[in-house]
Amino acid sequence: MKNAQQHFRFRNLSSTILSFFFLSFSSSLCAVEPEDVLSALREFEQTSLDDWSYEFEKTKEKKTYRGIYLPVINGQGNIILKTIDGREPTEKEREEFNKNHSPRKPSDDKNNEESPSGMIASNSLILETSRDGFSTFVFTPLLTFNGPPKPVQAITGSLLYDESNKFVKHIHIISTKPFKPMRGVKIKNMQLKLEFDRLPDGTLVPLSNDMQVSATAFFVVNVTQGQTIHFKNYLKREVPSKIE
Repeated sequence: MKNAQQHFRFRNLSSTILSFFFLSFSSSLCAVEPEDVLSALREFEQTSLDDWSYEFEKTKEKKTYRGIYLPVINGQGNIILKTIDGREPTEKEREEFNKNHSPRKPSDDKNNEESPSGMIASNSLILETSRDGFSTFVFTPLLTFNGPPKPVQAITGSLLYDESNKFVKHIHIISTKPFKPMRGVKIKNMQLKLEFDRLPDGTLVPLSNDMQVSATAFFVVNVTQGQTIHFKNYLKREVPSKIE
């Protein structure tokens, strides 16, 4: 009886080791590569939303703006401001908003430096963890300050990749220490978070954009700026009758 128990325990241990080895080996075969991530970002960047309308909610300087991006027609798409802090905006406020928000550009008229993949330094993507169908990568961010994009050592970046749906769920860039991007300007703290989603029909869309910066200019002026934008209710070839 004792030998049978020992044999049973030995078989259980052997099965556990073999299972662990098999799972580890399978995981290594299925590991997400940096090129998979870059391919997913390029798919997002090449996805046209010209035929889509979608709602936005923008928070900046303690004010909340809500409105709708209209589909692009004849090379131009309009932005309609619906409310400011829950009330209907005045005509002057609409004019001010429109002056500070350019008409939506067609998908084929984008600056590559402003794209998600344009913020990742070449060959810097490193797989950090992979579990439960999601992979986390770290990378060296590229930022543009009065010139071509360049890596900034005081900033670190990470992103989360959805393995089953094959898209990047979010990108997070944050400063680890103060840095000087240009003469007379010192960034004390900076963070940027971009979120994405894949719609039921497969279209990749932005969900949110959160940017927060605090800085000093010429050792005197303290500047704190930030804005958060959320996007939702994507409709193809139609416009919502009201904001949800």
